[in-house]
Amino acid sequence: MEAERDLRRLKVFSRGSSALLLVITAVMVALTVVIAIGVGWILADPSGLEEDFGMTWGQSALFGIALVAALVLVTATFAIIFRMMLNISRGHSPFVEDNVRMITILSAIYVVMPVVLTVSACVGESNCALIAIVAAAIFLPSLFVAALLYTLALVFRYGCCLQKESDETL
Repeated sequence: MEAERDLRRLKVFSRGSSALLLVITAVMVALTVVIAIGVGWILADPSGLEEDFGMTWGQSALFGIALVAALVLVTATFAIIFRMMLNISRGHSPFVEDNVRMITILSAIYVVMPVVLTVSACVGESNCALIAIVAAAIFLPSLFVAALLYTLALVFRYGCCLQKESDETL
């Protein structure tokens, strides 16, 4: 049947993708840890912040926290997609509640991420027009992706209901 062939193809793709995503997630974890340590190291010696970076200690701290938060969100995104691909490659159907939950979390990440990115991009900036342009450029695409992911979560939830009905029928 065509449906079985498509499911097999999805499982093979998911298996290969999960291997790649595992490597990417591991690299992102290491990068996040290194940058967090670097931010801590820079903030521990505030003497040259104004000279080196042109920011006060508070601005540098806000920028560093936003940067690390953005990396954590990106790492979480890769980890969630990895877990979904692993679930799909091992499960009998992609339509399971765990995948719905993970897609919903991804949608939430795409709502939070623009806030973090806008804060990091606008630290120390006093030009309100530039801040508005940066915020709009970051927020709008991210909100559309969040809406798309939430819609996909609803489609997966509907798929879960249909899968459950099908399983109960058999």
